[in-house]
Amino acid sequence: MSRTRIWLVLFVGIVVLAALIILLPGIARAMARNRAALDLKSQVGTLDLKGASERPCAILAPNANDLPTCAGDECYLQGVRANLGGDWVKAADLLKMNDDALSLYQRGLASWCNGNQAQALAVWTPIKELVSERFMNIGYIEYVTKQYNVALEWLDLADAVYPTARNMGLLGTVYENLGDLPRALQYYKEAVQLDPTNALSLFQAANVALELGEKGAARTYIESALRIAPNNWLYWQKYGDVLRAQENWGAAEQAYRRVVTLNPTYVHGNGGLGYVLVQEGRIADARPYILAAVQYTDSAVEKANELLFYANAASHSGDHATAIEILTQARMYVPNSPGFLNALLVEYAAVGECTQMQQVYEQAQKQFLSDQLPPMPNCPQ
Repeated sequence: MSRTRIWLVLFVGIVVLAALIILLPGIARAMARNRAALDLKSQVGTLDLKGASERPCAILAPNANDLPTCAGDECYLQGVRANLGGDWVKAADLLKMNDDALSLYQRGLASWCNGNQAQALAVWTPIKELVSERFMNIGYIEYVTKQYNVALEWLDLADAVYPTARNMGLLGTVYENLGDLPRALQYYKEAVQLDPTNALSLFQAANVALELGEKGAARTYIESALRIAPNNWLYWQKYGDVLRAQENWGAAEQAYRRVVTLNPTYVHGNGGLGYVLVQEGRIADARPYILAAVQYTDSAVEKANELLFYANAASHSGDHATAIEILTQARMYVPNSPGFLNALLVEYAAVGECTQMQQVYEQAQKQFLSDQLPPMPNCPQ
């Protein structure tokens, strides 16, 4: 072996030895920490060592034993254990030993749960975006499982640490599910202010504004959403709903036509288009869209109601034959409804088809109880 190779081998050996000297203590500490984590889990059950729990300050291990003295990484695990045991003061003290992200997270949580919110926010400042995102994600999980009040606790905490458009949107969604529409709209507005390019927040704001009767604001929001996402059929549906509420039938028709073009099987797009065409007096033009809405909905009651709406429109226009046809079809979906039966009998009487009316009534007498059966209308011969 040449002298150069010998020196090269010696150099590599020295580098490897130096690396081991530097890294081995860290590896040993990591292994000790993992062993301590497993031991902690065996004592308090399945544990998320990053701090997730049902509520921000839930006490999972109130009977935890006194903590032994610690040094370095071990203090993190013992601080977690103190947090879970509700000993916020001891947790904050133990977690001062380390400045890594997990220790800062737990130390801030200890201060927060101890009522010192300003100190908690100061501790979290270096990692505020990560902490806020974590709280928000936990809040989202609670929202998905419909634990709305718990979700609010986590989302409010996320908002206090570092407000984001996504968090505001989630808060709005939770309040919307709780039925507090004014507060939901306020959070959606704040989400839009933080991120004016978020089409979803604009859509959500438009939806709640319309429910609250704020038609002008709803229109502004949904038009902004459509400028960002011009091919979103659901946004076009909401736009049609807003224009319909404003009785702007021509513009609503165009919006619903866009929905049907983008999503031909969408029930409410077809139903909305049929509705505005009826309002414009174009009864025959509305028929295919009403029938499409009937075809694409799974609810028998919704099918019958769509048909009843169209039958009434046909009847008011003087087309009683179409009304009879449509009501006969509607009764197939709700055969036990006295209201639909009565509407059909009235249409037969309106055109003097007394024989057909009598036949339908006799069949109904076998089906309905006497107190459910509507009276038979007078039928001019």
